[in-house]
Amino acid sequence: MCWFCLINLSDAGGAELFAAPAGSGSMCAQAQPCSLSDAVLLAKEKDTVYVAQGTYQGTGAAVVSIDKTITVYGGWDGAPTGPIVRNRVSYPSILDGENARRVIYISGSISPAIDGFTIRAGNASGLGGGPNGADAGGGICSLDASPTLRNNIITNNLASAVEDKLGWGGGAYIKAASAPALITLNEFRANTAMSGEKGQGNGGGLSLWGPASVLDNLFFDNTAKASYWSLGGGLHVFYGEDQVLISGNQFEGNLGLYGGAIYLYRSKVTVRSNSMKNNSGSTIQAWYDFGSLIEKNVIYGPGLYLQVSQVATKIHNNIIVSDNTSAVIDAHSDSSFDGYVELIHNTLVSKAGKGVAVGKRTQATLLNNILTGHSVGIETLDGGSVQVDHSLFWQNTDDGIRGTNPVDGDPCFVDSTNGDYHIGGLSWAKDAAASSAVMVDFEGEERPAGAGPDIGADEYHPIVYIEPSGNCGGKDPCYSLLSEAFVNAEDGAVIMAASGNYGGGAGGVVFDRNASFSVLGGLDPADFSQTSSPTVLNGLDIRRGRLVLQNIHLRTFQP
Repeated sequence: MCWFCLINLSDAGGAELFAAPAGSGSMCAQAQPCSLSDAVLLAKEKDTVYVAQGTYQGTGAAVVSIDKTITVYGGWDGAPTGPIVRNRVSYPSILDGENARRVIYISGSISPAIDGFTIRAGNASGLGGGPNGADAGGGICSLDASPTLRNNIITNNLASAVEDKLGWGGGAYIKAASAPALITLNEFRANTAMSGEKGQGNGGGLSLWGPASVLDNLFFDNTAKASYWSLGGGLHVFYGEDQVLISGNQFEGNLGLYGGAIYLYRSKVTVRSNSMKNNSGSTIQAWYDFGSLIEKNVIYGPGLYLQVSQVATKIHNNIIVSDNTSAVIDAHSDSSFDGYVELIHNTLVSKAGKGVAVGKRTQATLLNNILTGHSVGIETLDGGSVQVDHSLFWQNTDDGIRGTNPVDGDPCFVDSTNGDYHIGGLSWAKDAAASSAVMVDFEGEERPAGAGPDIGADEYHPIVYIEPSGNCGGKDPCYSLLSEAFVNAEDGAVIMAASGNYGGGAGGVVFDRNASFSVLGGLDPADFSQTSSPTVLNGLDIRRGRLVLQNIHLRTFQP
């Protein structure tokens, strides 16, 4: 992901206006910029405002108010002539609420874009904007709009300090219109939803109500509230719909009693491929969940606390390593209706507590999961029920409910001491799972890779290396010929091909084996990282088997 970029930008579709800290007048031209407030006021639909480096403050309720579809770019170098150059780090544009007002207020059925700013020290205390008059959005408050927030640092903002009130979205509060908001490549850091002793805080970093895509952001050290009643230290979702996607984000060190990283309320959302570490409370909490899909996440810290409904919550392909005394996954239902949850291909590791606890009026289906290190692997409480099949149990004090086709053996994690929970080639999980609808692993690699699918979140794919001179920088096994790798590698292997030219006999490289391989080319022979130098195959003759080629240059055989 690109957190800051040096860019020469062309017209985004409308007129271009320019603002600077000492700008004046109404020209708003590159050579004669105006103030930020005037530039935003004078901009028309589809116009673009470039904001020079420097600090911008304001008066009234917000530093900047936006009520039209415009694009506002920070990080402009301020040059009076020449190409428009932006860099968020080299030329920071800082919008400062001075702890006295919101930073950005967006309203109406519009789709503005905010890109490349530091948004800091906003305070929405007493300004409302949230449900039932709650204070919302210390850094950014967006009502009924569908904004794009991209490449911003959103830090040290506060939604509310008012006692006996609710604070929503310390960093940002977005109540979106019918079109999804896009929140991507931002850093939410050290924001607070509620600082009052008696109030409630929802969403230290970000609070959402409506459709949105939250992609590739950093959520670090945000606080819903430092004490008792707090929901969603990093991210809070309220009545989320099918159009809410939370993917590729990092959550670390966020504080919320319920949902340290993410809190979902009456929602059906997709939480996919996020990294979560050392968040307080339960890492993810879903309350009255309506069928969310939580998949391919890697979580270190507390696990999941779920109140499920008649529509099954799906927990697929997650690695969860917990040092908490609570269950890694705790699922139950309200007493008024039955609830359902399915756990397929998860790796659940505990250093202190239980594995899976299924409570009141909840039916859980567990298939192809690894459970290791738990005081109790799987248990039911208050009338909950489980169906367990093809799960691997290892080093639990008590496995609990083992179900059908249990597997007892070492999962052979590659390096659990340092947090690597891929399985090794000698794992008892290998080829031991039942077939399911979950056809890829937590990294998106196809399963099965071998004779059968593997139990847990990881599908074992052996790795071999090739380099034209046979020097793979100490990595093993190493071959100089691709044909050697085709003969010797395990079925399902990933062949890491250093840049260079690879040939074979007459007709080029021949693949004639009932096996499946992925060949990844364009790699640096020193460390096998991605490089721009090509991997070239001088002819390829596929007679049997299956090959997936990526970053490979194929050319007609040349003797």
